Parts: sequence; C-alpha cells; structure tokens
Amino acid sequence: IRYCDRCQVIKPDRCHHCSACDMCVLKMDHHCPWVNNCVGFSNYKFFILFLAYSLLYCLFIAATVLQYFIKFWTLCRRKSVEHCPKNELKDTHAKFHVLFLFFVAAMFCISILSLFSYHLWLVGKNRSTI
Repeated sequence: IRYCDRCQVIKPDRCHHCSACDMCVLKMDHHCPWVNNCVGFSNYKFFILFLAYSLLYCLFIAATVLQYFIKFWTLCRRKSVEHCPKNELKDTHAKFHVLFLFFVAAMFCISILSLFSYHLWLVGKNRSTI
C-alpha cells in the first residue's frame, strides 16, 4: 500500500502527485500549462479528441490553401500585374499570406501528427508518458 505524503491519503497504483495542481491524479500523463489542468484518467479521452480534431483542422487548412499555393508558384511569375490572368492572386500581400498559411498549417500538421500517433501508441500499450 502506497501513501501520499502531501495529500495524506492512500495512493492507488498508477497514481501520481502533481506538484502544479497539488493533488493526486489517477493514470496521470502530464500537466498541461495551457489549460492549467492535469491530463489523466478522467480527461485523457478529451485530450486524444483534441489532438484528432486539431490534426483534421490543420489538414483541412493545408488542403484548402494548396490550390492557391500551387497557383502562386506556377502561374503568376510575371513582373507586371496587368498581364496576370483574372483567376490568379494579384496582391503580393495575399501571396505572402497564402504561403505563410500553408507552411504553418503543414508544420502544425506534422507536429500534431507525431504527437497524436505517439499518444495512440501509448493508449494501445496502456501506458502514459510518466
């Protein structure tokens, strides 16, 4: 039988004391400073769903902007704006924003995909990061 010295209660297996929350959390994975809460047994499902929805959103943004990104790189390389066809992006600020949005969405997609796949592996093995 384990005992938590800080909470003064009996601590079950796979329970860890979070120093930020100052409480014991069952199947604690990590403390999230963004929401000021611990990810554990009671809210791990919602953390996985958050990662899945974030990944889908980044994929959606990257796929939506991809056609404009391709237009930017292939069609409108002329110096004169008057000679560009009507369906091309004529504003240089819009080109920068499309380029920036695509790269940010792609980078977030790669990072969230790695984090999401790692946590799915942890769920499959019934483990946590601690």
